[in-house]
Amino acid sequence: MKPLFNVLAVFKNECRALPEWIDHYLSEGANRIVLVNNNSTDGWEDSCADYMNNKRVTFLEDNRKWSQVEIYDDVFFKIKQETHFLLVCDLDEFVYPQHTFTTIEEYLAFLKRINFEGCIKIPWKAFGSSGHKKHPKGGIIKNFIYRRKYKNSSHTLVKYICRNKDTLRLGCHVPVLDNGGFYDSRLRKSDNSPTLTVDEESLKCDILAMNHYQIQSEEFFRECKMTRGDALDQKSENIRDMSYFDKHDFRDIKDKRLKKLHRIRKPKGHTPREFNTIIRIINHVKKISDFRRNSNFYN
Repeated sequence: MKPLFNVLAVFKNECRALPEWIDHYLSEGANRIVLVNNNSTDGWEDSCADYMNNKRVTFLEDNRKWSQVEIYDDVFFKIKQETHFLLVCDLDEFVYPQHTFTTIEEYLAFLKRINFEGCIKIPWKAFGSSGHKKHPKGGIIKNFIYRRKYKNSSHTLVKYICRNKDTLRLGCHVPVLDNGGFYDSRLRKSDNSPTLTVDEESLKCDILAMNHYQIQSEEFFRECKMTRGDALDQKSENIRDMSYFDKHDFRDIKDKRLKKLHRIRKPKGHTPREFNTIIRIINHVKKISDFRRNSNFYN
């Protein structure tokens, strides 16, 4: 039976994050994690020694600068047939389920069962430094717990999970599809823009959430983010300075949801009520889609 999903990321100088990030996505049920090293100089291999012989973790090398999307596509075409879905994200982005499902794998098993087509967009929840000047021991999830508060109709960037057979090419924030559509994790119709409009209530209701630890400690930011450049765009090579740090050092509200999930995992399984609620949502979405497809009003 074909596995459900792989995870793909390009990284540079992420020795601090790699073990925690890998463990997170292994625990979420990833069939394989494909990590592409892009000119790292921080001795990351030592921090990943325990994963070098792990069949579920693959390390590749690609030295091209400002070629993140091209690297994504080269890898995608090689692994496209392995799984039904692909999660694309960075080493400072942790996706996790909030409701009903205990892992990403369970959520995608549900999507497969209803024959979902297209892409799930997952909005950022942007975390700041939580006041850490020195990089703390004990991991990212444990120590960085303060984030931005999203007011009504806030726009935030997204990352995504795409169904492989519907995907023509990958992108940094959204893919290019040749079938299906774009949805949030509650299967509400969206578009191919790299953003979603959110507020605190919608973030609480989302089935999948994503913590984005974009600056972390001041020490990490100075040593890593300010010096390594940008993987995607030459124009963004030198934009990360201390004014960028201050601008993104969000401390509006405390959010320990992922920290608690890592400490205490829910038992697997779903109640009939939870499944019935999701089935009603899916049927409603399908009815709307069928009506639009068959109605002259939309032609």
